[in-house]
Amino acid sequence: MLGCRALTAVEIDAVAAELEHRDKALFILGCRTGFRISELLSLQLKDVKQGERMKEQITVTKQNMKGKTHSRTIYVQMEARIALDDYINGNQHVHEQAYLFCSRKNWNKPMSRVQAYRILKAAFNLCGMQGTFAWMIWEGSLNNLAVTSSAMGHKNVNSTMSYIDINRGVVTTLLKALEQ
Repeated sequence: MLGCRALTAVEIDAVAAELEHRDKALFILGCRTGFRISELLSLQLKDVKQGERMKEQITVTKQNMKGKTHSRTIYVQMEARIALDDYINGNQHVHEQAYLFCSRKNWNKPMSRVQAYRILKAAFNLCGMQGTFAWMIWEGSLNNLAVTSSAMGHKNVNSTMSYIDINRGVVTTLLKALEQ
């Protein structure tokens, strides 16, 4: 988002090291998938785990997505699968219908967005999760805005551009190349 910057790998590790299992899983999953808080909170155990194994891809159904027009499936990086596995194995989820990040009072309800916001805000600037994911995709795709926009689940590249600072070094590099 405007005014936010992506976290570096060192910053992600530093923040994650300060968080407990549930909060760490929420943070890492957010950074590594680019899902919004409300999308992460909609996940149930069955969405991330199949039998004893963590799924390699997670799908957020369209009714839980912003705009509610399409679902989004994304590959889950190993770091996020490990964080999820640590959290799930250390937690007593009643059954597969339980929300992954459930309310402490009722496993049948997700944690509130306000509570998730408080947890993450205490650790870092909240918009850094999606910005970090966007920046990783941007760099990994060799600055391909269409690929980054697709990975973020955006229909319009202008939305994607609000998460990445395209000017971060790109303009300077181009101007230096033009001098030669």
